[in-house]
Amino acid sequence: MAEDPDGVPIDETLNVVDTNTERTVDRLMGSLPGAMTGAAMLGLAKGMGMHHEQEDTMEIREAGEPEPDPDDPIQVSIDIANPENSRIVYRAALPTSPDDAPAN
Repeated sequence: MAEDPDGVPIDETLNVVDTNTERTVDRLMGSLPGAMTGAAMLGLAKGMGMHHEQEDTMEIREAGEPEPDPDDPIQVSIDIANPENSRIVYRAALPTSPDDAPAN
């Protein structure tokens, strides 16, 4: 069996991974130097004309109620004029064999 420099025996059959390793990016995330680095990179990209603001896109389509599907277990009925009349119905499938039935 091998020993470390202090004379403590080392079991070489164990596969130990040191999870206490630090990465530079871990120290920068959420810190003041990280924020400053990110702002500098964005400023450089804007100065070079490479930064483009993202546009918020939205598409609204108005459509009627879909055709009823007998295989769909969820039925949604929305009444815009009277929201209290809106409903959602879920139909659970019945077990086809005794083995599929839930246990009590």
